[in-house]
This record gives sequence, C-alpha cells and structure tokens, in this order.
Amino acid sequence: KITVRERGQVVTYEQVAVFDFTSDRRRMSVLVKTAQGKYLLLTKGADLVMKPLCEEHTPPPVMRKSLEHMDAFANQGYRVMLAGIRRVSEEEFAVFKEQHHRASTTITGRDKAMDDVYATMERDLLCVGVTCVEDKLQDEVPDTVQYLLRAKMHVWILTGDKLETAINIAHSSSIIDRDCMATAVIEGDEWSDIGPLARSALELAPGSKGKALVIGGHALAVMTEAGHIETFVELCEKCQVVVCARCAPVQKAEVVTLVMKRLKKISLAIGDGGNDVPMILSADVGVGIMGNEGMQASRSADFSIGQYRLLKRLLAVHGRYSSLRMADLIKYSFYKNVCFCTPQVVFAAYNLFSANTLHNEWIILAYNIVFTGLQPLAAAIFEKDLSEDLIDLFPEAYCTEERRNPLTATMLMEWEAHAVFQGVLFAFAALYGVAAREDTAFVEDGRAAGMDTTGFLLSSMVVWCVTAKYYVMIRSFTIMHYIAIWLSLLGFYVGLMILNFWYDDDAGVAVNGAGIINLVVLNELRSWLTVLCFVVLAATPDVVIAFLRRNYAPSEWQILQAADRFTGRQGLERLSYKTTSPPRRGVEPSPEPSPRNSHNGAS
Repeated sequence: KITVRERGQVVTYEQVAVFDFTSDRRRMSVLVKTAQGKYLLLTKGADLVMKPLCEEHTPPPVMRKSLEHMDAFANQGYRVMLAGIRRVSEEEFAVFKEQHHRASTTITGRDKAMDDVYATMERDLLCVGVTCVEDKLQDEVPDTVQYLLRAKMHVWILTGDKLETAINIAHSSSIIDRDCMATAVIEGDEWSDIGPLARSALELAPGSKGKALVIGGHALAVMTEAGHIETFVELCEKCQVVVCARCAPVQKAEVVTLVMKRLKKISLAIGDGGNDVPMILSADVGVGIMGNEGMQASRSADFSIGQYRLLKRLLAVHGRYSSLRMADLIKYSFYKNVCFCTPQVVFAAYNLFSANTLHNEWIILAYNIVFTGLQPLAAAIFEKDLSEDLIDLFPEAYCTEERRNPLTATMLMEWEAHAVFQGVLFAFAALYGVAAREDTAFVEDGRAAGMDTTGFLLSSMVVWCVTAKYYVMIRSFTIMHYIAIWLSLLGFYVGLMILNFWYDDDAGVAVNGAGIINLVVLNELRSWLTVLCFVVLAATPDVVIAFLRRNYAPSEWQILQAADRFTGRQGLERLSYKTTSPPRRGVEPSPEPSPRNSHNGAS
C-alpha cells in the first residue's frame, strides 16, 4: 500500500508491479491500482527516451512548456527527468500479468524478455511534468580537479545528464574555466549538422588554459562511427577537457576504450553509481565512490574511496610512492643478486667449471632472506622522494619524467652493469687481493689455500657493498631505513657466529667441513682493511655518479628537496602560489615550517 496526500485528500494506492530502472531503458515505472479499482502506470526517465513516448498523446503546449522547464532547470545545474502517466484497462493488465509471469520464469534471456514486456506497457504516455533534483558537489571537488589539471592530467566528464546540466557541472567543479578556456559545443543528430561544428571546434583557438569540448550523446554516437572516428580522435587530442553528455553506460565504456586504444593513454575512471560500472571495468584503473547511489561502483572498482577529494591523495601520494617503491624494489633485488652471483661465474673459470662455490652454502641460503632482506623491504614500505606537503604544494611534480618512468630498460641495465663490475672486482679481490697471506686462494708458490677464508671475505665484501648501494639509493631517510641497514649487517655476523659455534666446538679453527666463518680472520686487522678497501673501491662510482647528478643535473624532486631544506616551507608556499596559481581564499601559509624527513645527498 502507498498512501499519499493529493490536494488535501489522503489517497491510498496498491502497488502492483515495479519496472526496475536499467541502463538500457533509462527509465523506471510503477503500476498501481487506485481505490476505485483502476490501474495507472507512472513512468519517469531521461528526456531522450521519454519524449518519444509522450509526444503523441500530450497536448503540444504542455509538451513544449515541459521541455522549456526542463531546459531551465538543466541550465541551473539540476538533474532533470520527464514524468508520464497512462491508464491501463483490466484486460490489458490481465495480458500483462500473464506475459510478466512467463518472462520472469524464463531460464535463458530473462532480462531481454522482461524488457520486452515492459516496453508493451510503457507507451502512449501523457506527460504530466518535470522533476529536478539538486546533485550537490562533494567537498573540495573544484580544488581536487584543479590539482589534477595542474598535474597535467586530462579530465573528462562522461555523464547521463542533459548537455546544459553537464556544462553547469563542469563550470561549478572548475573543470572548465569560463575565462581562460575556449569551449566548443557539438550537438546534433546527423553528420550534416555535426560535421561543420566539428571542423569549427578543430579550428577554435585555445585559451590560456587550453580548449574544452562539450558533446551530446547523439553527436557522440555519430562521431564514434567508423567514418568519423578519426575526426573525433583528432579533436580530443587538442582538448584538455572533454565533456560527454547524455551518455548511456555502454557509451561511457566505449569512450574509455577509445582513449586507451586510439589515444594510447592510461585511463582512470571514477564513478559512484551503477551506470558507471561498465566505464570502471573498461579503464586501466577503476575507482568507485561509496555514496548514496549504492555500492555497485565501489564493488566493481580496483580502489574504493569515500569522497571524490580523496582521489588526489590516492593518485599523487599513494600512486606516486607505490610506483617509486616498486621500481626501487625491482632494481635493487636484481642488483644484489647479480652482484652476489657474478663472483661465482668468475670463479668457475678457475675450478674448471666443477660447480664448486666460493660462497658457503649457509650464506647462499640466508643471503636474500636474512642478510639483505630487510633493505628492499624497508624501501618498498617507507621510501619516498618528496614529503606529502611538497606533493600537495606542487602538483606539477606528478608529471615529471622520473615519476612517469620510474623504471626503464636503461635504468635496469645501468644497475646491472654496476653489479657486474662490483662482482668481478670482488672475485679478483678474493682470489688475488691478499697474496701476502699464506691462506689466500693463490699464493706466490702456487699452493691453494682453504675456501673458508676466501669465501667469507668475498661474502663480507658483497654484503657491505650492496648495503652501501642501498644507502646511496635512499632518497629520504627514516629511522626504519637505519634499522634495516644495521640489523642486516648485525645479522650477517651474529648469524654466522651462531652457526659456527653450532658446527664446531673450537671456534678458533677454520671449519673445513661446514665452512661458515673463520674467527681468526675476524680478529685480524688485515681482513677488515681488505673488505673496507675493496668495498670503497667498488662503491666509489655509485657515489660519484649520485653526487654529480644531484649537483649538476638534478631531477625535479631533488630540486624541491633542496629548496625545502634551505628555504623552508613558507618560502615554498610563496613560490608555489606565485608560479602556479593564487592561494585559495581563506588559506594562509602556516607560521611554522612542518617537520621534514632528512634528505640524502649534497645540494
């Protein structure tokens, strides 16, 4: 039962059936029964689908007035729909009830059958008015959009609203700047009308902030056809902002696919309703907003957020840090393993490829997990190039080369070349570098010494060197980075000492059977000097290259780090507002600089 008040009278209706809204039908209907036993069909939906259903049985003055009201509401930014009504006879209801039962019990093609049954009822409607709903923007939406635009991202709006509503939303959300952005509007049903508008849009001179394109649903369908899609692609390439109005869900997905395949762009789609699900699923990255329109978009997305403003932090902070950390994790993991294995390859030429090893089996087993496992773990969790405050002040840092390409084949080859150089250096250092000792691998009289001393010195060089490389690699140190470094080094020596005592009661004698560590070597200054000298020699190219790059060819993040360190946060805030955009009303620079991480390297 549905009880409403009509002109001061309380009226009760019985709900008979509900025709659910779908993205294809773009309307919803309710079939009710009055107290007098009459059946009424009440329908509300988008004007594109409702107008053909109402035109034939609605007086022209009423239809014209309804459309005028709809345009007026749309120009004010409201979401508008047409409402229609039709009386249904008992005979027609009986036929509908039978068809509805048959369609609802169909095993295959049930949705299509139900839509066909609904279509038999949703016809010959009388337009009774227009509804409008204010769709208020969430907090900080204009600021977030401006941040994305300053970060050199192209922002598109794909909406099912009318063209006027879409334009109003684009203005209110600061996606289209009325004063600084040239705007081209394309709307029509045939190419004869759309073609001249498209050519004019191509020739339109951009404003100081570029050019924006606003296109209606019918025009979008025509321009994405095979014969005109190249014109649409060319037009989109010249526009910083594209607004597509009256888009069906399938059109949203097609536009996203076109951006990825024809424009060769990485796309992110964000939405909050069920109509946005196809678009979210088609994009490279889908983001769903949990809100009043349900959880469909949130459940279908790769990431779910509570408000649109959180998209800035998701992209600029979490996205930036994750990309940076993953790249460093890959480069460092490959590097330390190549550095560890290269001496084995060199040594193979001296043992006639007999599969004998310089490294002890226990060291090989624990190298990646214990001795060098904490460094990449700490980098993958805590590494960052810029603080969150700097990222918020300078959106332009998002589009820098090192952010867009944190891992390239050239970078990876450079790291591996360093690893091979260091590995070869350590191999010859272990084999020939201490020839004055009687227990080195090859002494002057040609006798071969034991493998324990040689292998232990080699492993010590590798562990210290990859740790030094890690120290040079880190961009902003935290306490966790220092803990990872010293725990790894401490674990290398303490772990091997424990194993050595476990396998041999006399720790002062080299353990030839288990061959883990020789405490006699640790007690000699020559051993420590040997490790120190060759580690310094191997790490010198890395340190020199890092120093030269930071001082003579710095990246953007290094410049911002240095400016933050030497000018303070207030100076950076003034620089950001002066060089990009004025500060938002009511926002004043903080009187005290916020805490900063300690930065690595000279500047």
